[in-house]
Amino acid sequence: MNRLFVTIGLIVLCTVGCGDNEGAGRFACDMPNHDLGVLEVGARLDVRYKITNSGSSELKIDRTELTCGCSKARLSTKDLKPGTSTTLEVTLRLDLAPGPFKKSIILHAKSNAEPLVLSFEGTLREPYTLEPATVDFGNVEFGETVKRIVTVKPRREAPIKITNIPAGDDRVRGQLAGSSPGEAKIEISFRGDHRLGAFGSKLLLNSDPRHPYGDIQIPLVGVVRGIISVSRTHLPYDASVTTQDVELELSFQHRDGMAIEITSYSAGHRLLQVQIGKEKNGVIKASITGRVKTADLSGATMRVKTNIVVASEIRIPWIATP
Repeated sequence: MNRLFVTIGLIVLCTVGCGDNEGAGRFACDMPNHDLGVLEVGARLDVRYKITNSGSSELKIDRTELTCGCSKARLSTKDLKPGTSTTLEVTLRLDLAPGPFKKSIILHAKSNAEPLVLSFEGTLREPYTLEPATVDFGNVEFGETVKRIVTVKPRREAPIKITNIPAGDDRVRGQLAGSSPGEAKIEISFRGDHRLGAFGSKLLLNSDPRHPYGDIQIPLVGVVRGIISVSRTHLPYDASVTTQDVELELSFQHRDGMAIEITSYSAGHRLLQVQIGKEKNGVIKASITGRVKTADLSGATMRVKTNIVVASEIRIPWIATP
């Protein structure tokens, strides 16, 4: 995947003591955590830390522990006499999923000096925007074909050039509807057949590898209407936080107003609780509550079965909001 190379130089002076051992060397750093702000997926960062021995004896740096998936770490010198400094340069490869991240680097010394923990955090976003961010086909009758247009715009100066739209879900087709250096328009068609209930998928776009956008994924949602209709096409969650406090409501309804019963259900994660209300006039209301890690909702799906034999399992995907 071709990604933009970004270099950010950070010179920070840090302080970490070594307890009551007055004769030992000491790491020094006054800014052990740094917020890198909003970066784009695939960014490359050269982060530099100025490390000083504030103790009264020599400090020999023995090991650099990379807990961040960093590709490379370099010290200008590993032996520090009292009052001298060295520069730690770490090259980060942020080929991570969009959303918040927090990583750390730990320096160890041969002496009994307390290890120095450096951490950094930020938020990753895609190098492009989608309008709309999620393509919602709404309620689609069984056998009906619905079309939508999505616009892909670059966040960088380099143009977006779509080279291929591979076949994915057998109900979805995409084609280029127009392009310019500033954007690309994609027409997406969805045919409501094979499976009833909520639908969630992604359309993949291949872009020119000479430009820094890689594969572009467009989230798709909708509901194929059968006998049971659902009030939500998807279950949203906030992609900008690491932990979710979930409080959602939805309803299930027989299209002819007949009584229904939910026989089994799963919210998509064991830490999420589902409360099923009583049926009234063919409608059942449900609520989902709980606290989960955001990463655990990626690709998760709520599954519901009813007593209606001709209704297939209802699936409602969890979809990240930008």
